[in-house]
Order: sequence, then structure tokens, then C-alpha cells
Amino acid sequence: MNLDMKRRLLSLSVATAMLVSVAQPVVYAAEQPADSAAAGESQPVETPVPESTAAPEEEPAAPAQETPAAEEEAPAAAPRAVYEDAVNTGTWTGNDKGTLAVEDGWLHMKSTSGDNGANQFYVTNPDISFDQSEGYLEFTLKANSSGPTTRFGVYLRSNGINDGLFVGCDKQGWFWQTYDGAGNAWYQGSRLPAPNAGEEIKVRIDYTE
Repeated sequence: MNLDMKRRLLSLSVATAMLVSVAQPVVYAAEQPADSAAAGESQPVETPVPESTAAPEEEPAAPAQETPAAEEEAPAAAPRAVYEDAVNTGTWTGNDKGTLAVEDGWLHMKSTSGDNGANQFYVTNPDISFDQSEGYLEFTLKANSSGPTTRFGVYLRSNGINDGLFVGCDKQGWFWQTYDGAGNAWYQGSRLPAPNAGEEIKVRIDYTE
């Protein structure tokens, strides 16, 4: 993915006077390094030595030297960016539409009342960013409000609110929406419900070019 600037990978949006917490997010980009064990060494090649035909009083000829084969070089590892503990990486900041705190391995986010899509609590971390084209984001999400009132989402490849690809949930459940200035298409199929109060769920978002 060619970009004219480094875009934030991870931005969070919380809405409608509710509280959610995120734990242990893992962010990964690009390919795994090649398995170094897959590139082994060739065994040395021995040159057989014929039996000596020298007379008894003569010294036998010296055996030929062994010639080891050249080693094969392992393929270079692909570049990657990995954040195993994104909650405790860098600094999280939000706008004036809510509060956030990092405690006991959780990122707690709570929006103010009257929040909505045009006036959302928006949380970012500029230290979690890269411009590679493939990867995934994985985290544990815990809601502290009922499912129909839970509002949460992640912006990928975003430069701000309502920019990029949004994956999240509202009162109707989980969905995606693209913010590209060309209709902002969204998922219109059947949805999975948002988590209920106290429920912890694992969320993984895979993305490609």
C-alpha cells in the first residue's frame, strides 16, 4: 500500500454514554519471517581415493582433499511491525467527548451523554502505526452497558473521525462501513449482537490491500 503519509492503524470510537474496556490488543503487519530451519546446509562431498599401487618401499600417495559444497543462504525475513501489548504501548489520547484510562492491562473508555456518529468520543495512539498493506488487530472487548446501548468501533487506515474503514457495533450489532466520500457504503446483512454488560469477547480484524 503506497501512502502519501503514514496513517494511523488503530483509532477507537466510543459513543452514547457508555463504557467499554479493551485488553491485550495485538497488532501485526506484513509476513512472518521465513523459517530459517527450512534452509539447511548441503553435506560435504567426499572424493573417493583409489587403493595405492605403490611398491612396498614407496610412500603411498596422499589422499585427495575433501571439497565442501557452498552453503545456501536463508531467504531474508520480510519486514514486519508487531505490538504484542498495545494497551501499554505509547500514549493514548482522546477528544473532549469522554474519558479514558489505562488500568490493570485494560484501556477503559467512557463517552459523555448525547454522543453520536457526528460527535463521537475518538481515541488515538500515534505510537501504533505503520503503512504496510496486510495484517490484523486482535483484542478482548468488555462492555459495561447493555448490548443495545453499546457503541464501539475501530477505524483502520484513518486520518481522523469518519475517515477510512470502520468496524464496530451499534444497537443493531456488528457491521463495517467505509468512509471514502463516495457514498460511505456499509454492511447491510444480518448482524451479530453487540456484547452485553460484563461480557468479554475476543475480536480479530484481518485486513489486506
